Amino acid sequence: ERPLPTLVVLAGGEQSGKSTSCGAHVFGMHWRDKLVWIVGERYEDTRKEFEYLVQDGDAVGATKQVWTSQSPSPSRALFQTGLRVRTLSSSDASTLQGESPDGILMVEAGRQSYQAFKTLWTRAMHRSAWLLVSGTFEQYKGRWFPDLWKACQGENEYHGVSLSLPTYA
Repeated sequence: ERPLPTLVVLAGGEQSGKSTSCGAHVFGMHWRDKLVWIVGERYEDTRKEFEYLVQDGDAVGATKQVWTSQSPSPSRALFQTGLRVRTLSSSDASTLQGESPDGILMVEAGRQSYQAFKTLWTRAMHRSAWLLVSGTFEQYKGRWFPDLWKACQGENEYHGVSLSLPTYA
């Protein structure tokens, strides 16, 4: 039987360090992965996590090449270990197809739809990948994110866990 993907739901207040933590998580824990996606509802939503990840790589000489644009468009990075990182937008579901990543950061989750989460969960299941869902409890796209966070406080269908990063932290 295939192992289940790893699901972590991280909720935090404004300016609590979620973006820094997510970038550090990828660089510190998954630098041997081959492909990681950073997904926001808009490309601009992925900018901070991507920047922190690249900064961490630059600090230790692990960044090989970075492709970015000033306009809202995808960014990519390649690291010395072979890790490729891509930013994607969940507003265009077609970008969430094709490859099956080793891990996914779903950032600003409250701005994204439940359908986007289900699509990313399915992508993670293809490779028994990890999925870190991060955001505040903004309810732009319904209550699915706070409800998922609450569900992952105990036994749940995703075998996920939820963590809190309050603003004062």
